[in-house]
Amino acid sequence: MTIVFFMTILMATIDYESQIQPIFNSKCVDCHGNFGGLDMSSYENLMNGGNSGDVVIPFDHFSSELWIRIDSGQMPPGNNDLTQNEVDLIAEWIDEGALPAASSPSCNEGYTHIENLPSDFVNNNNDSNCFYDADLNVIDELIILNELDYLNLLEVGIQSWNYGRIFNWVLTYSPNGANGINQQLSVLPDNIGNLASLGNLYLEWNDISELPISFGDLNSLTNFAISNNSLNALPSNFGDLSNLIFLDLGYNKIESIPESIGNLQNIIYLWIFNNELSSLPESICDLFLDWNGVDFGSYPFFASGGNQLCDEDLIPDCVENSSNFEISLDQFYYSFPEYTPQECNLIGDLNGDTILNVLDIVLMVSMVLDVGYAEEADMNLDGIINVLDVVILINMILM
Repeated sequence: MTIVFFMTILMATIDYESQIQPIFNSKCVDCHGNFGGLDMSSYENLMNGGNSGDVVIPFDHFSSELWIRIDSGQMPPGNNDLTQNEVDLIAEWIDEGALPAASSPSCNEGYTHIENLPSDFVNNNNDSNCFYDADLNVIDELIILNELDYLNLLEVGIQSWNYGRIFNWVLTYSPNGANGINQQLSVLPDNIGNLASLGNLYLEWNDISELPISFGDLNSLTNFAISNNSLNALPSNFGDLSNLIFLDLGYNKIESIPESIGNLQNIIYLWIFNNELSSLPESICDLFLDWNGVDFGSYPFFASGGNQLCDEDLIPDCVENSSNFEISLDQFYYSFPEYTPQECNLIGDLNGDTILNVLDIVLMVSMVLDVGYAEEADMNLDGIINVLDVVILINMILM
Protein backbone atom coordinates (compact mmCIF):
# COMPACT_ATOMS: atom_id res chain seq x y z
CA MET A 1 0.00 0.00 0.00
CA THR A 2 2.85 2.41 0.74
CA ILE A 3 4.30 1.95 -2.76
CA VAL A 4 0.95 2.63 -4.41
CA PHE A 5 0.54 5.79 -2.35
CA PHE A 6 4.03 7.00 -3.32
CA MET A 7 3.47 6.40 -7.04
CA THR A 8 0.13 8.18 -6.92
CA ILE A 9 1.77 11.26 -5.42
CA LEU A 10 4.37 11.30 -8.17
CA MET A 11 1.59 11.24 -10.78
CA ALA A 12 -0.43 14.09 -9.25
CA THR A 13 -1.01 16.75 -11.90
CA ILE A 14 -3.74 18.95 -10.42
CA ASP A 15 -2.78 22.01 -8.40
CA TYR A 16 -5.23 22.83 -5.63
CA GLU A 17 -4.58 26.59 -5.36
CA SER A 18 -4.81 27.34 -9.07
CA GLN A 19 -7.43 24.78 -10.16
CA ILE A 20 -9.63 23.68 -7.24
CA GLN A 21 -9.83 26.60 -4.81
CA PRO A 22 -11.05 29.00 -7.57
CA ILE A 23 -14.08 26.70 -8.06
CA PHE A 24 -14.88 26.84 -4.36
CA ASN A 25 -14.35 30.61 -4.25
CA SER A 26 -16.85 31.05 -7.07
CA LYS A 27 -19.51 28.55 -6.03
CA CYS A 28 -19.12 27.61 -2.36
CA VAL A 29 -17.45 30.02 0.05
CA ASP A 30 -20.35 32.48 0.17
CA CYS A 31 -22.09 29.92 2.34
CA HIS A 32 -19.21 27.76 3.47
CA GLY A 33 -16.98 30.45 4.84
CA ASN A 34 -17.76 28.75 8.12
CA PHE A 35 -21.35 27.59 7.77
CA GLY A 36 -22.25 24.29 9.36
CA GLY A 37 -18.72 24.09 10.64
CA LEU A 38 -17.34 23.58 7.10
CA ASP A 39 -14.96 26.26 5.87
CA MET A 40 -14.00 25.93 2.18
CA SER A 41 -11.96 29.13 1.98
CA SER A 42 -8.61 27.31 2.06
CA TYR A 43 -7.11 23.86 1.66
CA GLU A 44 -6.34 23.52 5.38
CA ASN A 45 -9.88 24.48 6.43
CA LEU A 46 -11.46 22.14 3.87
CA MET A 47 -9.37 19.17 4.99
CA ASN A 48 -10.33 19.84 8.63
CA GLY A 49 -13.89 18.88 7.66
CA GLY A 50 -17.15 20.07 9.15
CA ASN A 51 -19.42 19.24 12.07
CA SER A 52 -20.16 15.86 10.51
CA GLY A 53 -16.53 14.95 10.01
CA ASP A 54 -14.27 14.70 6.96
CA VAL A 55 -15.76 15.69 3.60
CA VAL A 56 -12.77 14.55 1.52
CA ILE A 57 -11.43 10.98 1.55
CA PRO A 58 -8.09 11.04 -0.32
CA PHE A 59 -7.88 8.56 -3.22
CA ASP A 60 -11.63 7.81 -3.04
CA HIS A 61 -13.94 10.40 -4.54
CA PHE A 62 -16.93 8.00 -4.43
CA SER A 63 -16.78 7.99 -0.60
CA SER A 64 -16.07 11.71 -0.27
CA GLU A 65 -19.06 13.68 0.97
CA LEU A 66 -17.85 16.71 -0.99
CA TRP A 67 -18.03 14.90 -4.33
CA ILE A 68 -21.30 13.11 -3.49
CA ARG A 69 -23.07 16.41 -2.87
CA ILE A 70 -21.71 18.36 -5.83
CA ASP A 71 -22.22 15.42 -8.21
CA SER A 72 -25.85 15.03 -7.18
CA GLY A 73 -26.46 18.76 -7.53
CA GLN A 74 -27.46 19.05 -3.89
CA MET A 75 -24.63 21.52 -3.45
CA PRO A 76 -24.44 24.35 -4.17
CA PRO A 77 -28.15 25.01 -3.66
CA GLY A 78 -30.23 26.81 -6.30
CA ASN A 79 -29.13 27.18 -9.90
CA ASN A 80 -25.44 27.54 -9.17
CA ASP A 81 -24.43 23.94 -9.87
CA LEU A 82 -20.88 23.09 -10.81
CA THR A 83 -20.25 22.17 -14.43
CA GLN A 84 -19.54 18.54 -15.24
CA ASN A 85 -15.91 19.45 -16.00
CA GLU A 86 -15.59 21.05 -12.55
CA VAL A 87 -17.12 18.00 -10.86
CA ASP A 88 -14.78 15.66 -12.77
CA LEU A 89 -11.76 17.81 -11.94
CA ILE A 90 -12.54 17.66 -8.23
CA ALA A 91 -13.00 13.88 -8.47
CA GLU A 92 -9.63 13.54 -10.18
CA TRP A 93 -7.98 15.77 -7.57
CA ILE A 94 -9.38 13.59 -4.76
CA ASP A 95 -8.25 10.39 -6.50
CA GLU A 96 -4.72 11.81 -6.84
CA GLY A 97 -4.61 12.09 -3.06
CA ALA A 98 -6.31 15.47 -2.48
CA LEU A 99 -2.90 17.11 -2.37
CA PRO A 100 -2.31 20.82 -1.70
CA ALA A 101 -0.22 21.16 -4.87
CA ALA A 102 0.65 19.27 -8.01
CA SER A 103 3.60 16.97 -7.55
CA SER A 104 6.84 17.63 -9.42
CA PRO A 105 7.84 14.57 -11.48
CA SER A 106 10.80 12.60 -10.24
CA CYS A 107 13.94 13.18 -12.34
CA ASN A 108 16.89 10.85 -12.79
CA GLU A 109 20.08 11.72 -10.98
CA GLY A 110 21.83 14.61 -12.69
CA TYR A 111 18.61 16.17 -13.93
CA THR A 112 16.43 18.93 -12.45
CA HIS A 113 12.71 19.50 -12.91
CA ILE A 114 11.70 22.99 -14.10
CA GLU A 115 7.97 23.63 -14.14
CA ASN A 116 7.61 27.01 -15.87
CA LEU A 117 8.82 27.03 -19.47
CA PRO A 118 9.08 30.16 -21.67
CA SER A 119 6.46 30.57 -24.39
CA ASP A 120 9.00 30.22 -27.23
CA PHE A 121 10.81 27.29 -25.60
CA VAL A 122 11.17 23.99 -27.52
CA ASN A 123 11.14 20.93 -25.27
CA ASN A 124 11.16 17.72 -27.32
CA ASN A 125 10.83 14.22 -25.85
CA ASN A 126 10.75 15.49 -22.26
CA ASP A 127 7.24 15.39 -20.80
CA SER A 128 8.65 15.33 -17.27
CA ASN A 129 10.46 18.69 -17.77
CA CYS A 130 13.70 17.19 -16.45
CA PHE A 131 16.79 19.09 -17.66
CA TYR A 132 20.42 18.03 -17.52
CA ASP A 133 22.25 19.73 -14.65
CA ALA A 134 25.55 20.15 -16.51
CA ASP A 135 23.77 22.08 -19.29
CA LEU A 136 21.90 24.22 -16.78
CA ASN A 137 25.19 24.97 -15.01
CA VAL A 138 26.63 26.42 -18.23
CA ILE A 139 23.65 28.78 -18.56
CA ASP A 140 23.91 29.76 -14.91
CA GLU A 141 27.63 30.51 -15.30
CA LEU A 142 26.90 32.60 -18.41
CA ILE A 143 24.43 34.67 -16.39
CA ILE A 144 26.91 35.24 -13.56
CA LEU A 145 29.90 36.12 -15.77
CA ASN A 146 27.93 38.61 -17.88
CA GLU A 147 25.72 39.92 -15.05
CA LEU A 148 22.54 39.11 -16.97
CA ASP A 149 19.12 39.95 -15.57
CA TYR A 150 17.43 36.64 -16.41
CA LEU A 151 15.88 34.72 -13.51
CA ASN A 152 14.71 31.63 -15.39
CA LEU A 153 17.66 29.74 -16.89
CA LEU A 154 15.52 28.63 -19.81
CA GLU A 155 14.79 32.23 -20.84
CA VAL A 156 18.43 33.07 -21.66
CA GLY A 157 18.28 33.37 -25.43
CA ILE A 158 16.15 31.14 -27.61
CA GLN A 159 16.65 27.54 -26.54
CA SER A 160 15.63 24.17 -27.94
CA TRP A 161 16.11 20.99 -25.90
CA ASN A 162 15.79 17.31 -26.79
CA TYR A 163 15.64 14.51 -24.22
CA GLY A 164 16.58 17.05 -21.55
CA ARG A 165 19.75 18.28 -23.35
CA ILE A 166 20.14 21.62 -25.11
CA PHE A 167 20.73 21.25 -28.87
CA ASN A 168 19.96 24.73 -30.24
CA TRP A 169 20.90 28.03 -28.59
CA VAL A 170 20.41 31.47 -30.13
CA LEU A 171 22.28 34.16 -28.21
CA THR A 172 22.36 36.79 -30.93
CA TYR A 173 22.23 40.23 -29.34
CA SER A 174 19.41 42.64 -30.12
CA PRO A 175 18.14 45.40 -27.79
CA ASN A 176 14.68 43.87 -27.47
CA GLY A 177 15.94 40.31 -27.31
CA ALA A 178 13.45 39.23 -29.97
CA ASN A 179 16.01 37.17 -31.87
CA GLY A 180 18.11 35.98 -28.97
CA ILE A 181 19.33 37.95 -25.97
CA ASN A 182 18.77 41.54 -24.83
CA GLN A 183 22.16 42.10 -23.13
CA GLN A 184 25.51 41.85 -24.88
CA LEU A 185 27.79 39.00 -23.89
CA SER A 186 31.47 39.67 -23.34
CA VAL A 187 32.65 36.28 -22.10
CA LEU A 188 31.72 32.62 -22.42
CA PRO A 189 32.03 30.27 -19.43
CA ASP A 190 34.93 27.82 -19.24
CA ASN A 191 32.47 24.94 -18.84
CA ILE A 192 30.76 25.56 -22.20
CA GLY A 193 32.43 22.40 -23.49
CA ASN A 194 30.02 20.38 -21.30
CA LEU A 195 27.19 21.05 -23.79
CA ALA A 196 27.80 17.72 -25.47
CA SER A 197 24.49 17.73 -27.38
CA LEU A 198 24.69 21.31 -28.65
CA GLY A 199 24.32 21.31 -32.43
CA ASN A 200 23.66 24.97 -33.24
CA LEU A 201 25.09 28.06 -31.54
CA TYR A 202 24.52 31.63 -32.67
CA LEU A 203 26.40 34.48 -30.97
CA GLU A 204 26.20 37.35 -33.46
CA TRP A 205 26.50 41.02 -32.43
CA ASN A 206 28.01 40.45 -29.00
CA ASP A 207 31.40 41.62 -27.68
CA ILE A 208 33.17 38.29 -27.22
CA SER A 209 36.94 38.47 -27.67
CA GLU A 210 37.95 34.84 -27.09
CA LEU A 211 36.60 31.30 -26.95
CA PRO A 212 37.45 29.06 -23.97
CA ILE A 213 39.73 26.11 -24.70
CA SER A 214 36.83 23.79 -23.80
CA PHE A 215 34.99 25.10 -26.85
CA GLY A 216 36.81 22.43 -28.83
CA ASP A 217 34.88 19.80 -26.84
CA LEU A 218 31.57 20.68 -28.53
CA ASN A 219 31.70 17.57 -30.67
CA SER A 220 28.05 17.76 -31.75
CA LEU A 221 28.30 21.33 -33.04
CA THR A 222 27.28 21.59 -36.71
CA ASN A 223 26.43 25.30 -37.10
CA PHE A 224 28.36 28.11 -35.41
CA ALA A 225 27.96 31.84 -36.09
CA ILE A 226 29.85 34.50 -34.15
CA SER A 227 29.97 37.39 -36.62
CA ASN A 228 30.19 41.01 -35.46
CA ASN A 229 32.05 40.34 -32.24
CA SER A 230 35.58 41.22 -31.03
CA LEU A 231 37.07 37.77 -31.52
CA ASN A 232 40.83 37.99 -32.02
CA ALA A 233 41.77 34.31 -32.29
CA LEU A 234 40.47 30.75 -32.22
CA PRO A 235 41.62 28.15 -29.68
CA SER A 236 44.32 25.81 -30.98
CA ASN A 237 41.98 22.80 -30.73
CA PHE A 238 39.24 24.42 -32.80
CA GLY A 239 39.70 21.71 -35.42
CA ASP A 240 38.33 19.16 -32.96
CA LEU A 241 34.83 20.34 -33.95
CA SER A 242 34.75 17.51 -36.45
CA ASN A 243 31.01 17.74 -37.15
CA LEU A 244 31.04 21.44 -38.03
CA ILE A 245 29.26 22.19 -41.32
CA PHE A 246 28.69 25.95 -41.18
CA LEU A 247 31.19 28.43 -39.70
CA ASP A 248 30.71 32.21 -39.79
CA LEU A 249 33.59 34.24 -38.32
CA GLY A 250 32.87 37.40 -40.29
CA TYR A 251 33.40 40.93 -38.97
CA ASN A 252 35.72 40.17 -36.07
CA LYS A 253 39.35 41.00 -35.28
CA ILE A 254 40.88 37.59 -35.88
CA GLU A 255 44.61 37.79 -36.63
CA SER A 256 45.38 34.11 -37.02
CA ILE A 257 43.73 30.77 -37.76
CA PRO A 258 45.12 27.63 -36.06
CA GLU A 259 46.64 24.75 -38.04
CA SER A 260 43.86 22.50 -36.75
CA ILE A 261 41.40 24.23 -39.10
CA GLY A 262 42.32 21.55 -41.64
CA ASN A 263 40.63 18.91 -39.47
CA LEU A 264 37.13 20.28 -40.17
CA GLN A 265 36.49 17.64 -42.80
CA ASN A 266 32.70 18.11 -42.82
CA ILE A 267 32.76 21.87 -43.33
CA ILE A 268 30.67 23.19 -46.23
CA TYR A 269 30.53 26.94 -45.45
CA LEU A 270 33.60 28.82 -44.21
CA TRP A 271 33.30 32.60 -43.89
CA ILE A 272 36.37 34.42 -42.58
CA PHE A 273 35.82 37.80 -44.24
CA ASN A 274 36.43 41.21 -42.63
CA ASN A 275 38.97 40.20 -40.04
CA GLU A 276 42.64 41.13 -39.58
CA LEU A 277 44.18 38.06 -41.19
CA SER A 278 47.52 38.58 -42.93
CA SER A 279 48.29 34.87 -43.32
CA LEU A 280 46.55 31.49 -43.28
CA PRO A 281 47.85 28.00 -42.50
CA GLU A 282 48.50 25.66 -45.42
CA SER A 283 46.28 23.09 -43.70
CA ILE A 284 43.22 25.09 -44.76
CA CYS A 285 43.63 23.56 -48.22
CA ASP A 286 42.92 20.12 -46.69
CA LEU A 287 39.27 21.13 -46.44
CA PHE A 288 36.84 19.72 -49.00
CA LEU A 289 35.38 23.14 -49.76
CA ASP A 290 33.91 24.44 -52.98
CA TRP A 291 36.39 27.30 -53.01
CA ASN A 292 34.79 29.06 -56.00
CA GLY A 293 31.12 28.15 -55.71
CA VAL A 294 27.93 29.70 -54.41
CA ASP A 295 24.73 28.01 -53.29
CA PHE A 296 21.21 28.45 -54.68
CA GLY A 297 20.80 31.62 -52.66
CA SER A 298 24.00 33.09 -54.14
CA TYR A 299 25.82 32.69 -50.82
CA PRO A 300 29.48 31.69 -51.19
CA PHE A 301 30.72 28.47 -49.66
CA PHE A 302 33.99 30.25 -48.91
CA ALA A 303 34.69 33.98 -48.54
CA SER A 304 37.75 35.84 -47.26
CA GLY A 305 37.38 39.44 -48.42
CA GLY A 306 38.26 42.44 -46.27
CA ASN A 307 41.34 40.97 -44.59
CA GLN A 308 45.03 41.85 -44.98
CA LEU A 309 45.98 38.86 -47.10
CA CYS A 310 48.53 40.72 -49.20
CA ASP A 311 51.72 38.64 -49.17
CA GLU A 312 51.28 35.78 -51.62
CA ASP A 313 53.89 33.75 -49.75
CA LEU A 314 51.58 33.72 -46.73
CA ILE A 315 48.41 32.80 -48.63
CA PRO A 316 47.69 29.12 -49.46
CA ASP A 317 46.97 28.51 -53.14
CA CYS A 318 43.40 27.32 -52.55
CA VAL A 319 42.58 30.69 -50.97
CA GLU A 320 44.61 32.94 -53.27
CA ASN A 321 43.13 31.30 -56.39
CA SER A 322 39.55 31.31 -55.08
CA SER A 323 37.10 33.50 -56.97
CA ASN A 324 35.71 34.38 -53.54
CA PHE A 325 39.07 35.59 -52.24
CA GLU A 326 37.83 39.19 -52.07
CA ILE A 327 34.15 38.50 -51.38
CA SER A 328 32.20 39.13 -48.17
CA LEU A 329 28.56 39.65 -47.19
CA ASP A 330 26.96 42.96 -46.27
CA GLN A 331 27.54 43.47 -42.57
CA PHE A 332 24.09 44.12 -41.15
CA TYR A 333 21.70 41.84 -43.02
CA TYR A 334 23.94 39.26 -44.72
CA SER A 335 21.53 39.54 -47.63
CA PHE A 336 23.96 39.72 -50.56
CA PRO A 337 27.63 39.13 -51.44
CA GLU A 338 29.79 42.18 -52.06
CA TYR A 339 33.27 42.77 -53.42
CA THR A 340 35.61 43.62 -50.55
CA PRO A 341 39.31 43.81 -51.52
CA GLN A 342 42.11 42.94 -49.16
CA GLU A 343 43.41 45.92 -47.17
CA CYS A 344 46.95 45.93 -48.51
CA ASN A 345 47.65 49.65 -48.14
CA LEU A 346 47.36 49.51 -44.38
CA ILE A 347 47.38 53.02 -42.96
CA GLY A 348 50.40 53.42 -40.70
CA ASP A 349 52.26 50.55 -42.41
CA LEU A 350 55.18 52.65 -43.61
CA ASN A 351 57.57 49.77 -44.38
CA GLY A 352 54.94 47.74 -46.27
CA ASP A 353 55.22 44.54 -44.21
CA THR A 354 51.42 44.53 -43.46
CA ILE A 355 52.18 44.75 -39.73
CA LEU A 356 52.00 47.81 -37.50
CA ASN A 357 54.96 47.83 -35.12
CA VAL A 358 57.80 49.91 -33.71
CA LEU A 359 59.53 50.07 -37.11
CA ASP A 360 56.61 52.06 -38.46
CA ILE A 361 56.84 54.43 -35.48
CA VAL A 362 60.53 55.06 -36.19
CA LEU A 363 59.80 55.82 -39.84
CA MET A 364 56.95 58.14 -38.93
CA VAL A 365 59.08 60.06 -36.38
CA SER A 366 61.74 60.52 -39.09
CA MET A 367 59.07 61.82 -41.42
CA VAL A 368 57.89 64.32 -38.80
CA LEU A 369 61.46 65.54 -38.23
CA ASP A 370 62.10 65.85 -41.97
CA VAL A 371 58.68 67.46 -42.56
CA GLY A 372 57.86 64.73 -45.06
CA TYR A 373 54.47 63.40 -46.14
CA ALA A 374 53.07 60.01 -47.14
CA GLU A 375 49.43 59.10 -47.32
CA GLU A 376 50.01 55.93 -45.30
CA ALA A 377 51.40 58.07 -42.44
CA ASP A 378 48.54 60.57 -42.29
CA MET A 379 46.65 58.80 -39.51
CA ASN A 380 44.09 61.57 -38.92
CA LEU A 381 43.85 62.60 -42.59
CA ASP A 382 44.59 66.27 -41.89
CA GLY A 383 47.13 66.64 -44.72
CA ILE A 384 50.22 66.86 -42.50
CA ILE A 385 52.39 64.42 -40.58
CA ASN A 386 53.00 65.46 -36.97
CA VAL A 387 53.06 64.18 -33.40
CA LEU A 388 49.29 63.51 -33.45
CA ASP A 389 49.81 60.91 -36.17
CA VAL A 390 52.56 59.29 -34.09
CA VAL A 391 50.26 59.10 -31.04
CA ILE A 392 47.46 57.54 -33.11
CA LEU A 393 49.83 54.94 -34.54
CA ILE A 394 51.15 54.04 -31.08
CA ASN A 395 47.59 53.62 -29.79
CA MET A 396 46.71 51.35 -32.73
CA ILE A 397 49.73 49.15 -32.04
CA LEU A 398 48.88 48.92 -28.33
CA MET A 399 45.22 48.00 -28.90
